[in-house]
Amino acid sequence: RRRHTRCLSDWSSDVCSSDLVAAGGLLTALLAASSVSAETRTLLRSGTWETFGGTTSKGNPICGMSAEINTRYFGIKRIAGDEIVTIQLGTPQWKLERGEKKQVRLIFDSNSPWNAPGTGMHFDDGDPGLEFTINQGEVANFMREFRMSGLLVVQFPDANFADWKLSLSGSSAVSDAFQQCAGRL
Repeated sequence: RRRHTRCLSDWSSDVCSSDLVAAGGLLTALLAASSVSAETRTLLRSGTWETFGGTTSKGNPICGMSAEINTRYFGIKRIAGDEIVTIQLGTPQWKLERGEKKQVRLIFDSNSPWNAPGTGMHFDDGDPGLEFTINQGEVANFMREFRMSGLLVVQFPDANFADWKLSLSGSSAVSDAFQQCAGRL
């Protein structure tokens, strides 16, 4: 399931510059098209991660990176006109109400943890999730840690949710494609 198309596999990690050039051409075509429904396309896959670009259901250009492993979705998104980055994560196993607050802690390798109040939401298919934003002044450091780390641990200190461990294999390549996409927003 591709949640980046619904809310707003094993892939080779071999990536060459021609893939990124092709992704840039596809993004330009996507951004030029007008649409009233959310429509995104995968720009690059590396490891368990993918970069996507397209438009939201409101017609706003969007870029993002995501992974979905064993029904656990983790997505990083940027919408045209926003300098912030939105994180969305979720799984059908959670029980969450819209607007419900849950603390989220992200730990990239052995770096200092990122702590944020996640807000309960539901994806278009009804599955529960949490979302929060990374402020503009912190985006560069967040993206550096995402790109350079090998493991992401996601914890939920005040919820009865199991910790998640996500491999960041491929995160460098998808980060490059995400930055190119976001640069065109």
